[in-house]
Amino acid sequence: RQQLLQGDIGALRKDRSNLRQQAVIDILIKLGIIVVAAFILAWIVGLIFNRLSNRAQASTTSGGAQTLLVLSFLKAIVRSAIWVTALVMVLSALGFNIAAILAGLGIGGLAVAMAARETLADVIGGIMIFLERPFVLGDTIQVGSGPVAKVVDMNWRTTKLLGTSTYYFNVPNSQVANSTIQNFTRDKPICDWVTLYVSAEHDPAEVIAASNRALEACGRIVRDQGMFDTDMGGASELGQQTVMVYYPWWYINDYHSRNGIRGDIWMLLWKEMHDAGIKLEIKPFELQEDVHPAVGLLTQSTSES
Repeated sequence: RQQLLQGDIGALRKDRSNLRQQAVIDILIKLGIIVVAAFILAWIVGLIFNRLSNRAQASTTSGGAQTLLVLSFLKAIVRSAIWVTALVMVLSALGFNIAAILAGLGIGGLAVAMAARETLADVIGGIMIFLERPFVLGDTIQVGSGPVAKVVDMNWRTTKLLGTSTYYFNVPNSQVANSTIQNFTRDKPICDWVTLYVSAEHDPAEVIAASNRALEACGRIVRDQGMFDTDMGGASELGQQTVMVYYPWWYINDYHSRNGIRGDIWMLLWKEMHDAGIKLEIKPFELQEDVHPAVGLLTQSTSES
C-alpha cells in the first residue's frame, strides 16, 4: 500500500493538487484583471467626461449648460454599466452559470422591479427631464411648492439643488419630472420689490427721490432706464398711526441672488432715508412679500411687449 501511495496513485494526487492550485491562481489572475480593468476604464471614462464638462462649463451659451447636464447624467450611466459588466464577468470567472442567473432574474424580475420601483421611477424621471429640458445646470428653479434653488448637479437618481441660504439638498428625479417647474433664469429679468412704511409727515416727492437714489446706487440690479422706480401706494394704518406706503421695485438677472440683493437695497434705502431725515416705520431687514399691483401691471406689459 505504501508503494502504491508513493507510486502512480501518489503522482496522480500530486498532479491533481497542482492542477487545482493552478486553477485557483488562474481564477485569481482573471479576477484581478477584471477589477483592475474596470477601475482603469471607469477612470478613463471619468477623465473624458470631466474634460468634456470643463469645455461645456467654459461655454457661455445655454447649449453649453445643457451639454453639462447631459454629460453629468451620461457619466453616471456609463460608469454604472462598467461595474455591472465587471460584476457579471467576475461571476462567470468564479464558475457561476450566467445564463441560469439571467433566467432566474427574468423569473424574479417582477419582484425586483417592485422592490426597486422608486429607483426605476427616478431613472425614468431623469430621462424625461433630458427630453423635455425644463432647466439646465446653473438655472434657478422652483420645484412644485419647494424652495427656490439653483441646479448644481444631476445624476441617474436625483437632482442636486443649492438653496438661497447656501445649503444643498437633493430632489428625486421622479418628483422633479412630476412637479410644476418654474424657471426663473429663463424668465429673466425678474421683477422684485420691497414695501416701505414712511411717516405721513414727509413729502412723497422727497421719499421717492431718496428711494430711487438708493436703487440707482445698487450695482446688482438692471440699471437700464425704466427698469427700477418707486411707486406710492397710499395711506395705511400701522399700529396707532397713519403711514404712507411706498413700493421700490427693480429688475434682476440672477434670481438666485435675490435675497442678497434685497439686503443690499435695504442697507441703501436705510442710509438714503436717514441722510434725508426721513423716518421709516419698519425694521431695516424686514422683507415684505406684499403683492404690488403696479409691479404686476408693469410685468404684464413688459411680457406683452
